[in-house]
Amino acid sequence: FDAAGNLVVNVTDESVAPTIRGMVQHLLDRPRRGRTPTAGQRELIVKRVAFDFTKLAQWRTALLRAGSEVNGFHSIGISHSRNRIEISVSSPQAYSAMLAVVGRLGVPSHALHVSIEAEQNDFADSLTKYVSAFGAGLRVSGYRFGNSFGPCTLGWNVYTGTAFITASHCTGERG
Repeated sequence: FDAAGNLVVNVTDESVAPTIRGMVQHLLDRPRRGRTPTAGQRELIVKRVAFDFTKLAQWRTALLRAGSEVNGFHSIGISHSRNRIEISVSSPQAYSAMLAVVGRLGVPSHALHVSIEAEQNDFADSLTKYVSAFGAGLRVSGYRFGNSFGPCTLGWNVYTGTAFITASHCTGERG
């Protein structure tokens, strides 16, 4: 969905747009939570993109494996709206090393964006100092695995009295 609430479907072949519209439009036209749809309230946008999600996911997996050896590699993900892989590193040296990995793996440069972001180790000692209400996705810590560093976020709201549930990637062990 885009910021206006429209459903965006990415396709690499525009000839499938009518089929997509036929399969999905009726879902958008249905009443939502007891409300009747308003004309133009939600639209289906079929957008032509360069890469299908499967290919981006394959490249992301390969880059994650190879990039974890880069000192200063922070994070990697797929941006659906930009149709590219987003990579975060901590320094110009890590940026150069990551570009070398990209070249070695044969990932097209226009299929990704690499940004330099300072590593943040100044985590809050009390979440309530910074936010009044928090839920899933809020960054609470960080993790390091080999040379990689990534954000650690809260999972769904669960309070045990002494801890919060975090996402499964918030560990120093893989598996």
